Amino acid sequence: MTAIQWLVATTIAAFAAIIAYFQWRTAHQRVILDLFDRRNAVYLDLRNGASAILRAGKGTPDVETQLIRAVETARFYFGEDVVMQLDEFLSAAIHLGQYSSEIEGAQGDERRVLIEKRRAAFDKVEEFFKNAPRLVAPYMRLDQKMPKL
Repeated sequence: MTAIQWLVATTIAAFAAIIAYFQWRTAHQRVILDLFDRRNAVYLDLRNGASAILRAGKGTPDVETQLIRAVETARFYFGEDVVMQLDEFLSAAIHLGQYSSEIEGAQGDERRVLIEKRRAAFDKVEEFFKNAPRLVAPYMRLDQKMPKL
Protein backbone atom coordinates (compact mmCIF):
# COMPACT_ATOMS: atom_id res chain seq x y z
CA MET A 1 0.00 0.00 0.00
CA THR A 2 2.84 2.42 0.65
CA ALA A 3 4.08 1.99 -2.91
CA ILE A 4 0.69 3.07 -4.25
CA GLN A 5 0.62 6.05 -1.88
CA TRP A 6 4.12 7.00 -2.99
CA LEU A 7 3.11 6.73 -6.65
CA VAL A 8 -0.02 8.87 -6.12
CA ALA A 9 1.96 11.49 -4.18
CA THR A 10 4.65 11.59 -6.88
CA THR A 11 2.03 11.94 -9.62
CA ILE A 12 0.27 14.77 -7.79
CA ALA A 13 3.59 16.51 -7.17
CA ALA A 14 4.49 16.17 -10.87
CA PHE A 15 1.14 17.67 -11.93
CA ALA A 16 1.59 20.50 -9.42
CA ALA A 17 5.07 21.21 -10.82
CA ILE A 18 3.73 21.23 -14.39
CA ILE A 19 0.90 23.59 -13.45
CA ALA A 20 3.34 25.88 -11.62
CA TYR A 21 5.62 25.94 -14.65
CA PHE A 22 2.79 26.91 -17.00
CA GLN A 23 1.59 29.59 -14.59
CA TRP A 24 5.11 31.03 -14.45
CA ARG A 25 5.35 30.90 -18.24
CA THR A 26 2.03 32.70 -18.66
CA ALA A 27 3.01 35.38 -16.14
CA HIS A 28 6.36 35.85 -17.88
CA GLN A 29 4.71 36.24 -21.27
CA ARG A 30 2.26 38.74 -19.79
CA VAL A 31 5.14 40.84 -18.45
CA ILE A 32 6.80 40.80 -21.88
CA LEU A 33 3.55 41.88 -23.55
CA ASP A 34 2.91 44.64 -20.99
CA LEU A 35 6.43 45.97 -21.50
CA PHE A 36 5.91 45.94 -25.26
CA ASP A 37 2.62 47.84 -24.89
CA ARG A 38 4.22 50.52 -22.73
CA ARG A 39 7.21 50.93 -25.02
CA ASN A 40 4.92 51.08 -28.04
CA ALA A 41 2.82 53.83 -26.44
CA VAL A 42 5.96 55.92 -25.82
CA TYR A 43 7.18 55.25 -29.36
CA LEU A 44 3.83 56.32 -30.85
CA ASP A 45 3.84 59.54 -28.79
CA LEU A 46 7.32 60.34 -30.09
CA ARG A 47 6.41 59.56 -33.70
CA ASN A 48 3.17 61.54 -33.51
CA GLY A 49 5.01 64.54 -32.06
CA ALA A 50 7.71 64.38 -34.72
CA SER A 51 5.07 64.00 -37.41
CA ALA A 52 3.17 67.05 -36.16
CA ILE A 53 6.38 69.10 -36.18
CA LEU A 54 7.26 67.97 -39.70
CA ARG A 55 3.78 68.82 -40.97
CA ALA A 56 3.67 72.28 -39.37
CA GLY A 57 7.35 73.13 -39.78
CA LYS A 58 7.63 73.88 -36.08
CA GLY A 59 6.40 72.59 -32.77
CA THR A 60 3.52 73.97 -30.76
CA PRO A 61 3.67 74.17 -26.96
CA ASP A 62 1.28 71.19 -26.77
CA VAL A 63 3.46 69.07 -29.04
CA GLU A 64 6.60 70.06 -27.14
CA THR A 65 4.92 69.12 -23.85
CA GLN A 66 3.88 65.77 -25.33
CA LEU A 67 7.45 65.14 -26.47
CA ILE A 68 8.95 66.11 -23.10
CA ARG A 69 6.61 63.66 -21.34
CA ALA A 70 7.36 60.91 -23.84
CA VAL A 71 11.14 61.36 -23.55
CA GLU A 72 10.97 61.37 -19.74
CA THR A 73 8.89 58.19 -19.80
CA ALA A 74 11.23 56.59 -22.33
CA ARG A 75 14.08 56.80 -19.81
CA PHE A 76 12.40 53.95 -17.91
CA TYR A 77 11.69 51.72 -20.89
CA PHE A 78 14.65 52.09 -23.25
CA GLY A 79 18.41 51.89 -22.93
CA GLU A 80 20.90 54.72 -22.78
CA ASP A 81 21.54 54.46 -26.54
CA VAL A 82 17.93 55.38 -27.28
CA VAL A 83 17.69 57.99 -24.52
CA MET A 84 20.70 59.89 -25.88
CA GLN A 85 19.09 60.04 -29.33
CA LEU A 86 15.79 61.15 -27.79
CA ASP A 87 17.51 63.95 -25.89
CA GLU A 88 19.03 65.23 -29.14
CA PHE A 89 15.67 64.96 -30.89
CA LEU A 90 13.87 66.80 -28.08
CA SER A 91 16.49 69.55 -28.05
CA ALA A 92 16.15 69.98 -31.82
CA ALA A 93 12.34 70.07 -31.58
CA ILE A 94 12.40 72.77 -28.91
CA HIS A 95 15.08 74.81 -30.70
CA LEU A 96 13.07 74.59 -33.91
CA GLY A 97 10.22 76.45 -32.23
CA GLN A 98 12.57 79.02 -30.71
CA TYR A 99 14.35 79.72 -33.98
CA SER A 100 11.04 80.01 -35.81
CA SER A 101 9.88 82.69 -33.36
CA GLU A 102 13.17 84.58 -33.47
CA ILE A 103 13.28 84.63 -37.29
CA GLU A 104 10.17 86.81 -37.42
CA GLY A 105 11.91 89.77 -35.78
CA ALA A 106 15.40 89.27 -37.19
CA GLN A 107 16.96 90.96 -40.18
CA GLY A 108 20.07 90.61 -42.32
CA ASP A 109 22.83 88.26 -41.21
CA GLU A 110 21.09 87.45 -37.94
CA ARG A 111 18.05 86.23 -39.88
CA ARG A 112 20.23 84.13 -42.20
CA VAL A 113 21.99 82.50 -39.23
CA LEU A 114 18.66 81.76 -37.53
CA ILE A 115 17.29 80.25 -40.74
CA GLU A 116 20.35 77.98 -40.99
CA LYS A 117 19.97 76.93 -37.34
CA ARG A 118 16.26 76.33 -37.88
CA ARG A 119 17.00 74.19 -40.92
CA ALA A 120 19.56 72.14 -38.97
CA ALA A 121 17.05 71.58 -36.16
CA PHE A 122 14.35 70.61 -38.65
CA ASP A 123 16.76 68.16 -40.29
CA LYS A 124 17.43 66.52 -36.91
CA VAL A 125 13.70 66.11 -36.29
CA GLU A 126 13.30 64.63 -39.77
CA GLU A 127 16.26 62.30 -39.20
CA PHE A 128 14.73 61.08 -35.95
CA PHE A 129 11.41 60.46 -37.70
CA LYS A 130 13.16 58.33 -40.33
CA ASN A 131 15.44 56.45 -37.90
CA ALA A 132 13.07 55.94 -34.96
CA PRO A 133 11.78 52.51 -36.06
CA ARG A 134 15.32 51.16 -36.39
CA LEU A 135 16.39 52.85 -33.14
CA VAL A 136 13.71 51.26 -30.96
CA ALA A 137 13.35 47.95 -32.83
CA PRO A 138 15.69 45.97 -30.53
CA TYR A 139 13.46 46.91 -27.59
CA MET A 140 10.21 46.08 -29.36
CA ARG A 141 10.85 42.49 -30.36
CA LEU A 142 8.56 39.81 -29.02
CA ASP A 143 10.90 36.94 -29.71
CA GLN A 144 9.85 34.71 -26.88
CA LYS A 145 9.92 31.15 -28.13
CA MET A 146 7.35 28.65 -27.02
CA PRO A 147 8.84 25.83 -25.00
CA LYS A 148 8.85 22.36 -26.47
CA LEU A 149 7.23 19.81 -24.25
